[in-house]
Amino acid sequence: MNTLRPSRRAQDGAFLLEALIAILVFSFGVLGIVGLQARALKAVGDAQYRGEAAFYAETLAGRMWAHDPTDVQNYFGAGGAGFNAWSGQITAAGSGLPRASINPPTVAFTALNSGNGMMATITIYWQAPGEERDQEPACQADATLLKCYHKYITDAVVGSNTGA
Repeated sequence: MNTLRPSRRAQDGAFLLEALIAILVFSFGVLGIVGLQARALKAVGDAQYRGEAAFYAETLAGRMWAHDPTDVQNYFGAGGAGFNAWSGQITAAGSGLPRASINPPTVAFTALNSGNGMMATITIYWQAPGEERDQEPACQADATLLKCYHKYITDAVVGSNTGA
């Protein structure tokens, strides 16, 4: 009958091996959770900056709608007083979008086919902290900066109360 029972000597270390494998599996699980947490924090930061960019763009559009329609393009176009004040808020160190001063926002105006008002295209760029990649070859070769900067674009009909 002794031959049917495995000897105690043959099982030495089996429990230790099982414990080590369990610790290894548990460690991979913890590392996976830590990785998910890091990606979630990055997504929250991206959403924050995208929300701020949307706020800045809609603020400018609102100012344009409230401004005199005959002077919108001069006041809010590149170099205009309204544009400079708005752009200064975005590119201000510490309070605007990060690294927005390197690639400042733009506003472009296009006449509408109806002749009633114009379309204002507002573009805002930024880079989140830790994404400073200006010296990478892909960034230097990309004139649109799509690979290196986050970009928010919105269109607004201004200078007309009737719409497009």
